[in-house]
Amino acid sequence: MPDTRDLLEELESLELEEEPTEGERGRMEAIRKLREEVSGFEDGVQLITEDESEDYFRELAFDVGYMNNDNQLEYYVDWKRWAEDCLMDYTSIEFDGETYYYQEG
Repeated sequence: MPDTRDLLEELESLELEEEPTEGERGRMEAIRKLREEVSGFEDGVQLITEDESEDYFRELAFDVGYMNNDNQLEYYVDWKRWAEDCLMDYTSIEFDGETYYYQEG
């Protein structure tokens, strides 16, 4: 799951190249476009793929206190459904040939 701060760092590194390759120029353009479309890009936005969403939202449930490590209920939770429901509050965007989800700030 990329964080936009990592992508910003990558962009800054690529911009230092004296003669970037065609692939590097394409990557810079893709990151720049993403930066324009995602609010809070410089502050850090977590980009989540649908494949990673179940694990991401399961960890989030523990991080925010919905579940705790002593709670056996986690085995009864339909985490796939939980992730699908959580994604309703997220915006999708295409980047690098993949669909990512992020929460607008």
